[in-house]
Amino acid sequence: MTAPIDVDNLMGRLLNVGMSGGRLTTSVNEQELQQLCVVAKSVFASQPSLLEVEPPIIVCGDIHGQYSDLLRIFDKNGFPP
Repeated sequence: MTAPIDVDNLMGRLLNVGMSGGRLTTSVNEQELQQLCVVAKSVFASQPSLLEVEPPIIVCGDIHGQYSDLLRIFDKNGFPP
């Protein structure tokens, strides 16, 4: 059995990937990413499919899996709460 994933620690490492010298393959391993996907799937499944949000909001289209583009968007517009 694998140890429970420390999501906060993993998210911190994922967000540092864009920093100087940070590389995704040296920051996290495949097993951690797989565990994160399982946790994320569970969270998404537990949430309503329709959310009412208060303006202002920023809507971003499909980034086609380009993680560096996502980090740039967050850097420019701020990270979600």
